[in-house]
Amino acid sequence: MLFIAAALMASASLNAILTLPQDPSVGFEEGDSVVVVVPSRYEWMSHTGLGGMNTKLDIKSRITDGVIEVRDPDDSTWHRDWRAGGFPSAVHYYVSRMKTVTRVDAGDSVESHYIEVTLKHQLITDRRVFVPSDQPEALKSLVAPIGAADSVMKVAYDSLGARFFTGTLTGFSPDERNLLLRFAHITANGTRIASENFKSINYLVVALPPDAHTWNNLRVTRTERIGRLIGDQLALLKAFARVTVRHDLIGGLKLTVLSMHGTAPDYSDLEGDKVEAYFPIDALMKFADADITSQRLLDQSIILVKGDRIEVDLRTQ
Repeated sequence: MLFIAAALMASASLNAILTLPQDPSVGFEEGDSVVVVVPSRYEWMSHTGLGGMNTKLDIKSRITDGVIEVRDPDDSTWHRDWRAGGFPSAVHYYVSRMKTVTRVDAGDSVESHYIEVTLKHQLITDRRVFVPSDQPEALKSLVAPIGAADSVMKVAYDSLGARFFTGTLTGFSPDERNLLLRFAHITANGTRIASENFKSINYLVVALPPDAHTWNNLRVTRTERIGRLIGDQLALLKAFARVTVRHDLIGGLKLTVLSMHGTAPDYSDLEGDKVEAYFPIDALMKFADADITSQRLLDQSIILVKGDRIEVDLRTQ
């Protein structure tokens, strides 16, 4: 009996799962429908449960000197301008659980206490938001009730637009700006928008979520993998060609995505290839009008994998 009691106490200390009282400063409670305010690019992947089989996408935030900061998963730095960092998810979630937890984060050596909010949607991976346990008011800036979804999106578009539509891009009208932002966010399911001048062409840059596949190097070559990856975006490329904006201000579309691959069955050599695909607008317009084939489009485009240019042959697919 004493052993069981000690084990239970140790388990409680390890997980520190406590009931979180409802706090009016949070702005929502369990069971509510909500949207995430923080751009998707600040999510990092974590694994929980037995053998790490449960995948979660986490966001960590805090208040410093009265300012909401969000941790960057790429380099663990804290960002105050996170609203301009990318697009928030357009998905509507429900608040599954709110609790306090004790955890040691990567790179830290001491335990910290957090409020953990789990957000669920029946078709996609759970999201979790963490803030220090003594800063529940921070959650109100990170997660919003469903009724505020339109306001959240407007603030996101205004923040991104102020950073993106500069220089020659100021020539776009307000309607054209909204069309481009909605294309990058909703049509492309993009996480970020930017512009880049490459080989004397000004490209609209849309960062896509990581490829959903983990490719087996024993069965799929790099050429096949990249071909399938780009082949999945052909409808998106046609959609961009048909966006009614001034194409003389943007000469093409660049898509970036991370392609994960390794050797089955354990994928111990798993790695991600950064894929950058530059599609000139002239070729995109001809492809959308069925004047050239998808293969011809790729022949007239530039595809980089980890910075090296490659040829992609769709006929091998």
